[in-house]
Amino acid sequence: MKMPCQTRFAAAPTSHLYVFIDESGDFNFSPKGSPFYLFTGLWTYDPTCIASDLITYRYGLLHSGVDVEQFHACKDNPTVRSGVFARLATHGCMKAATIVVRKNRLWPGLYQPWDFYPQFLDYLLKFILKGEYRHAYQQVLLFTDRPPTKSIGQAMRHAMKTKTAAYMLNSAQIRLYQHPAMSHSALQASDYCCWAVQRSWIKNDNTGKNSVAHFYDKPALDVFKNGRTTYY
Repeated sequence: MKMPCQTRFAAAPTSHLYVFIDESGDFNFSPKGSPFYLFTGLWTYDPTCIASDLITYRYGLLHSGVDVEQFHACKDNPTVRSGVFARLATHGCMKAATIVVRKNRLWPGLYQPWDFYPQFLDYLLKFILKGEYRHAYQQVLLFTDRPPTKSIGQAMRHAMKTKTAAYMLNSAQIRLYQHPAMSHSALQASDYCCWAVQRSWIKNDNTGKNSVAHFYDKPALDVFKNGRTTYY
């Protein structure tokens, strides 16, 4: 099925690969915390494609009196959320992948961000960067939302710096940016993908997930699917 998108994924790739990473979950490793921690990567060679559509939608909402500063899946009302998913469903210019960590099966030695991020960002970065070898990218621009704390930001940045080198093309450069999600429509789209997968796991609600299913070449990777040991 041909996607009614201005740019199909990598149909005429530039030398720049744009990767937008979102995460969902908390560092409360107890029954009171979130059951899962998710990492979602959304990547494209043309971030302006989805940006144009989402910006147009946002201004339309503002014209009608709906005060939307940015799109954020868990905070947006159902009508706004449905509108975002409807627009994501029409785009074929991006790919996505999600990693799911069952927190109760995680060894306690990995509970701290400095240990946690390298372990699980590794899966995501390897899948994206090695999977795009065929397009011979010369530069990777890697974006995350601005971290909630300085220590988490440092841990995540350290993990990305140490892991990307092993999986990138030798000739390529890497640029890492931690920007507020409101500064990049594709970060907001990544948030929507992450929320959709989380919702399907926690609530068994696949409505959002079905809207972005065409971004995914593989289902979410359940890291501890075959694990038997639980720690709480």
